[in-house]
Amino acid sequence: MCTEEIWVSHSPKLMSYILKHVQDKYEAEDILQEVGIRVQKNASKIKDISNVEAWLYRIAHNLIIDYFRGANK
Repeated sequence: MCTEEIWVSHSPKLMSYILKHVQDKYEAEDILQEVGIRVQKNASKIKDISNVEAWLYRIAHNLIIDYFRGANK
């Protein structure tokens, strides 16, 4: 599965997930965009990932945590 197919199939669900944690729509869009950037950066490694959906949610989860850590500074 190529990165574009992964993004088209998973980005709406990822956005919903992010919005459950980050109520600011614009911040959520920024986090989603960063997930997409990380997918592109790791495109060559995707074929080795056994559960791509779990990997995407882990990236989103980590970025949400980073967002809240930054808000507390």
